[in-house]
Parts: sequence; C-alpha cells; structure tokens
Amino acid sequence: MEKLKAILLILGVTAGSTALSAQTKAVADIPFDFTVSTVTMPAGEYVLQSASPAGDMLRLINKDTGKSISVLAPRTNASYRGDATATGAVIFDRYGDQRFFSEVWTQGGLHQRVLPGKLEKEHNSRGREAKLETISVPVTGLK
Repeated sequence: MEKLKAILLILGVTAGSTALSAQTKAVADIPFDFTVSTVTMPAGEYVLQSASPAGDMLRLINKDTGKSISVLAPRTNASYRGDATATGAVIFDRYGDQRFFSEVWTQGGLHQRVLPGKLEKEHNSRGREAKLETISVPVTGLK
C-alpha cells in the first residue's frame, strides 16, 4: 500500500510539473518578418506559449495585431542551449532574405522546436541557397 501511495505521489508531481510548464509564456520583440510553417508573421512583440499539456504544440501571438499561429513543436526536438544566466532565446534560420522560426528556449521551461515546413525544406533542397545563419533573439520576459 505504501508503494502505491509513493507511485501516485510521483505521478501527481510529474503531472503537476507538466501542467505548470505548459503554462509558461515567453515574450520576445522580433525585429523582422518571419515564416512559421507556411505563414508569414509580421515583426513585433510576441508571446510564445506551449499550447498543449503534452508540450508538443507551440502558439505564437503577435501582441500588436493579435495574429497568432499554433504549430507542432515537440519539446524533445529542442537543441538550443543558451547561457545559463540568460532568460532565453527565440531561434530563427535565415536563407537569403527569409527567416524561419526554429525554436524557443527559456529558463522557465519552454524548450520547443518546430519541424521545418514546406518552404524551409525547399530552401534546404536547393544547394545554391544554403542556410546563411542562425539568428538568436533574446526573450525579454517570462509570464
């Protein structure tokens, strides 16, 4: 019976921490237009939040326009590891003059990476237009 109570306690703590991290919101001021999947989002201040309890969906909301998008962004795909003292970062891949949202990383628990969409895959398949750089935009706040 004690073993069962211990297992239930561990499951309750794990479920609670998953729900808590799913409510973490990051704020970032993105100074350029960018593409998420096949949608172009305007420059501006964005709220980024996990959109599912499992942490496999990410929602980006432009605070000025209210325009938002939810995309598949599994936590297990996140690869960025910033400075331990940094609040976090929003990562973009740049091909020519196009920037593609890649992932968000925060000390508060968001570690999600978007799978490349059709447009980004097209850029990857063209040998002449390889990825030029990875751009990191700092997270300006957590909620």
